[in-house]
Amino acid sequence: MQVSNNKSANNSESNLLSKILFRYLPYWPLFLALMLICCGAAYFYLNHYRVPQYEARASILIKDENKGVDDSRALESFNILSTKKIVENETEVLQSRSLFDTVVHKLGLYTQIYEKDRFKTQLAYETSPIVVDVKKPNEINEVYDLPIAYNAASKQVILVDKPYPLNSWVQTPYGELKFISNQYQTTTHNDPLFLSLMHPKSVAGSLAGQVVVFPSNKLSTVIHISLRDQSPKRSENILTELLNAYNQSSLEAKNVMAANTLAFIEGRLDTMAKELSKIEKNIQQY
Repeated sequence: MQVSNNKSANNSESNLLSKILFRYLPYWPLFLALMLICCGAAYFYLNHYRVPQYEARASILIKDENKGVDDSRALESFNILSTKKIVENETEVLQSRSLFDTVVHKLGLYTQIYEKDRFKTQLAYETSPIVVDVKKPNEINEVYDLPIAYNAASKQVILVDKPYPLNSWVQTPYGELKFISNQYQTTTHNDPLFLSLMHPKSVAGSLAGQVVVFPSNKLSTVIHISLRDQSPKRSENILTELLNAYNQSSLEAKNVMAANTLAFIEGRLDTMAKELSKIEKNIQQY
């Protein structure tokens, strides 16, 4: 009985397959055409529309100063919650807007030059021959897609059909700007260049949303930082400056704490000296 049931099941499956082939096989040219169209569309998208993204990573070791250097593994296991709290606090510090404001001003990320063609817009961080600095970045009036070009023969920058010299502060309709040779240029651009000026705070907020900060695991004090960007060099520079700003912020916080502690100790010593002097006078009078 079981063998006959298996044979009937196999026969029904083969009949179903035959029906499907009989119904759809005459349309195989249409299926082939659709497959070719999909493959062509995917190829066109990947080569003309899609902008590649590069990921940069960095790691930082958070030292728990409440622990001694010679603490044993057993003692560390009893202090998991304290270590986790320290890592969470430092993770929040690394994602603070003040650090990203420092990074944006340090790298001049409020000015960005792009290559643009009919299909896509790509950051020209390593292809543009020049970069732009703003004398008062916090007073920027945001503008986008300003045509910009560099004339190597005359060593002039053409911004919206008006020439400007290199390495000098010049007054433009968009603020006081300086045009500088790009130290990170590795290749030449293939498409027209455009300049965008953005307010540092908006750039810092956008950058804070792109940088991912996460601990290695629950018991570790290692924090990983990653950033995906169109330019591998720019993402590397951003993470480097972020760590520099974090270290500087930590150093300043320690200096403030040390100064406050010193002031407290000096105040206590002064109070104790006055009390001892008073006691000494009372003894002499006695």
